[in-house]
Formats: sequence, C-alpha cells, structure tokens
Amino acid sequence: MLKNLDTTSQVQHTKAKTQKIIEKRLRFQEKNTEQKKWQVFYLIPEEKFLEAVRRGITEIWELAEYFDVDEEVIRSYIKLPRVRELLKEGY
Repeated sequence: MLKNLDTTSQVQHTKAKTQKIIEKRLRFQEKNTEQKKWQVFYLIPEEKFLEAVRRGITEIWELAEYFDVDEEVIRSYIKLPRVRELLKEGY
C-alpha cells in the first residue's frame, strides 16, 4: 500500500513538472511571436511594402532582395493578418 502511494505521488509530481515545462514553452513562443512581429514591421514598413507591391515587386525573393532581408522574414510578414488583409484589398 505504501509503495502505491509513493508511485502515485511520483506520477503527480511528474505531471505537475511537465505542465510547468509546457506552460513555460508556451510563454516563450508567445514572446517569440511578438518579437518576430515587431521585427518584421520594423524591417519592412507597411507603406514601403505596399509601394514595392504596386511597383510589381511581388516574388518572395524579389521582396527579400528589395528590403535586404532573408526570404523567411518576407514569408513571416505576408502571413500576418494585417498584411493579408491589405493584399486582399488590392493594394
């Protein structure tokens, strides 16, 4: 009976520890997402992006070259809801 209590206690402790790790990772991801969002808006001002698109610079690699950033930054930028909305509106 005592052995069962030890095992149950260990399982509960492990679950609690796992939950804390998951919560910590989620907070990190949220913070990282906010930092990425700030970074892409800082590197690529909305008006300059729209201007580039109006000028016909629409390929990922072209935009990356135009703004002097990695293609991944452009991909992150165009995934943002605000940017997707602007692109749908035909800017």
